[in-house]
Amino acid sequence: MAAVRRMRGPRLPIGAIIVLVHGLVLGLPIGGIWALRLYESELVRQTEAELTAQAAFVAAVYRDALHRSSPGGRIAADYGRPIRVNDPVRTAARREAARRRTSPTTAAALGAPIWLARPPGLDLNRDRPLPPAPDTAPTPEPAEPAAGRAGRAITPILREAQRTTLAGIRVTDPVGVVVATTRTQLGHALSGWPEVARALDGEYVALLRVREPEGVTRPPLESISRAAQLRVFVAHPILDRDRVVGAVVLSRTPTDLLGALYPQQDLLVMFGLGLMAIMLGVALVTSLAITLPLRAVARQARRAALGERSAIRSLRWPMTREVGDVSDSVETLTRSLWSRERVVRDFARRISHELKTPIANVKGAAELLTDHGTTMPLGERDRFVGHIAHNAEKMERLVHRLLALARAEADAPALGAGVVLGPAVRAAVESAVARGEGPITLTIAPAAETARAAVRPDAFETILTGLVENVRQHGGTRVSIAVSICARRAPAAATVTIDDDGPGIAPAEVERVFDPFFTTAADRGATGLGLTIVKALVDAAGGTITLAPLLPRGTRAEIRLPRLDKP
Repeated sequence: MAAVRRMRGPRLPIGAIIVLVHGLVLGLPIGGIWALRLYESELVRQTEAELTAQAAFVAAVYRDALHRSSPGGRIAADYGRPIRVNDPVRTAARREAARRRTSPTTAAALGAPIWLARPPGLDLNRDRPLPPAPDTAPTPEPAEPAAGRAGRAITPILREAQRTTLAGIRVTDPVGVVVATTRTQLGHALSGWPEVARALDGEYVALLRVREPEGVTRPPLESISRAAQLRVFVAHPILDRDRVVGAVVLSRTPTDLLGALYPQQDLLVMFGLGLMAIMLGVALVTSLAITLPLRAVARQARRAALGERSAIRSLRWPMTREVGDVSDSVETLTRSLWSRERVVRDFARRISHELKTPIANVKGAAELLTDHGTTMPLGERDRFVGHIAHNAEKMERLVHRLLALARAEADAPALGAGVVLGPAVRAAVESAVARGEGPITLTIAPAAETARAAVRPDAFETILTGLVENVRQHGGTRVSIAVSICARRAPAAATVTIDDDGPGIAPAEVERVFDPFFTTAADRGATGLGLTIVKALVDAAGGTITLAPLLPRGTRAEIRLPRLDKP
């Protein structure tokens, strides 16, 4: 049978493809949600950056107003609170000013400013929102007079700016009392807010708070966006000569996710359609990767059923391991069936050839006896009757051989306890001698006397007697049988060696001696099935048999059978 061609191309399991496809289909919406979350966090950081810029501007305006409102047009050196927190941005600015051997204020006056850039850092996935800002109450003590005047001076500016920025703005004095606001908290104390308390210590603070409902019903689609339920708070210290003279607190709700995406609706529609196209493409590719190779195998099977022998080939691109295995199996099975069909056809041809001659002899003798039996001399008639009996016996012997071969090839009988080599070999030799096939020399190694071989007793006797009978049919006069144990092999095996003094085997016939109906002793009554039956029985027992010529004359048959007992 021709060897199955090794397939080329990918051979992923169908299960792996299904897992990958489902993972991709699941990953697409998850990736979209992840991208939306990143975009939402970016909206929050954008709001923080805008509020930071506005806070810096409000702080500068208030500081200028405070200077103008102070006696002599300048804030006292001890006004405000000392900075208690080391701000990384200001620390870097001081180092740069020291490197230039000047102060940030002087550097700015000289046209070489020290930049105090504050990149936004809020993240919806990392920063936990705080509850809504706590309620406040008016303080019994009024704000510092200069701070109050400065606050009143900038309040119109703040409210005008709020119309554009939409941010809530509060400015406090050094103790946290609101001196300017776009809301209704003027004169309230904000020192209880953590962000204000930290800002009054000199720290820049940005945080998230849960958004207050404010009596407005939230639209259903707004629940998609987490940022729509939050509010960004930025607390910026107002500094003058390294003293905290107040704080600016700004708050605003980030841009709504749906509102931010609405201007990009055309792009989103295209993205959605593209996503659907990708998913449909993945489904189509997966379907084709599985169904097309299976359809190809089915077509091959139909063509082979119609008798097209060149139809069956292993698929070059099976795509999946299981389809590749099916393709290999179909090719192997088909070639095996074709091989068996060829064997059966040849076997039938040989059987018909073997039966043709005796049938013709019987038919011819019967016709002669029918036509001339009454006038034929008695001796002549007996001779034709003998021909009929001889050919009938030959056909009966052939049929018995065929039945034995069929049983040997079709059955894999239960071994049971196997055979004990010593007694089994002696019984087979005695049976052969009783049939007149002696003399036979027998040698049994001590270790083989009680060893058990994995073969049925009747099959073992048929093997030995078949080999001895083959020697006699081919002109051998002496047979030597030796039984030994090969303990060095794994697993341990029992070895039966049969030597004879016959004419031997020609080198060209070594490969054919076990073929059905092959014989060089047809004139001695050989059917060419004896060695075929012997090999079939040895194979059924899981053993091996080899025949090789001996020098200067004879043949050696070596049988190896697995042992049932442990050596």
